[in-house]
Amino acid sequence: RQSATTAASAEAEAAAVGARRSAAMSSAETPAAGKRGKRTRHRARQETKRATFPFINGQIIAVADTGDIALTLSIIETYISDMNLVNMATALHRLAKLTANDTATRALLLEHSVLVQLVGDVNALLEKNRAAGGSPHCQVLSNISWALATLKIPDVPLLGAIAQLSCRLVAGFKPFEL
Repeated sequence: RQSATTAASAEAEAAAVGARRSAAMSSAETPAAGKRGKRTRHRARQETKRATFPFINGQIIAVADTGDIALTLSIIETYISDMNLVNMATALHRLAKLTANDTATRALLLEHSVLVQLVGDVNALLEKNRAAGGSPHCQVLSNISWALATLKIPDVPLLGAIAQLSCRLVAGFKPFEL
């Protein structure tokens, strides 16, 4: 019963995020034409995205805390196209945490299309970040590594990318993140 309420709440919030995003886009298109109008639209999109990422993380955490893996996968699937690297690390971490002591559920999870897409998207975002010279947060790299190890996912290219970034950022890691 609680899962159904959480799912309904999550769906209502997802609709609200979509409405806020649409409102931000349309209000950003009104002010001015030319370069200034484009900058305003771009800034509005960025602000909307920035507000969306913490919301997505909150949804993943709240649903995962119910212990319902099917609902957690559903929420991840709903938001995966709007996630940043922190959201994806949180999603992987929560899925690993939910299945850490249940080998049967973990085996089913490893076959699930949402997990396959999530791991692929993490790999793509890390590569994009690395190519742009960006530096993800050390905790993100740590959480992804822990989740891959816990889920027993031997994604060598992804682990290699994490290792390469970690070497560059080693001084920024806290002891528990290593």
